Amino acid sequence: MTPEILYDDATHTYTRYGVVVRYWSQIARDAGLTEEPPDIALERVAHAKHRGTQIHDACALILEGRPGTTLLKNLHEESRPYVEAFIAFLVEYPSLTRSRAIHVETPLYNEALDYCCTPDFHTQRRVYDIKTTAKASRTWGLQTAAQALAHGACTTRVIVWLRPKLKGKTYEVHVSENCNPRIFSDLDFRVVEAACRGEYDAKCIQQWKAGF
Repeated sequence: MTPEILYDDATHTYTRYGVVVRYWSQIARDAGLTEEPPDIALERVAHAKHRGTQIHDACALILEGRPGTTLLKNLHEESRPYVEAFIAFLVEYPSLTRSRAIHVETPLYNEALDYCCTPDFHTQRRVYDIKTTAKASRTWGLQTAAQALAHGACTTRVIVWLRPKLKGKTYEVHVSENCNPRIFSDLDFRVVEAACRGEYDAKCIQQWKAGF
């Protein structure tokens, strides 16, 4: 959690003290730990990827206490329900917005395994990632495990799944301690460590791919 880590959004490049550092999603692709196709929730509408980015940017602005920005005032009509779902989440968990120790989209670096990643936001003991897809994915567990390892002091991984099309609550919160098998696995940390070391044939990776 050090300020010497920089991220260039245009090139999707992390640098640490001016040296380019690999990132988790890059490692996951090399290890065959990604899923295709990626998203169903927004890909059926034009410019879906752009709107997905808009949702995350809007949520970051809200967490930073900047609700009056141009972006939030001009949200695409298909982005707005997701952002409203995130606001509903914050209403139920007000301590997050009151916390002075919340870090929004702050790059993290794991020195032992030499990679970077960026949780959507994190606190002293938790990493949070926001999702907008139609279906849950076990890759979320790996992603948050990579974030937790880079965090260094994390004890809990949290997925905030925005689901505005549901009839009831418009979001779901999944915590690693509950170990929802659609998201988290007991193998997550071992898989991340093996993948970072280039051990793509490791037993834990093969077991994870097989659904254990």
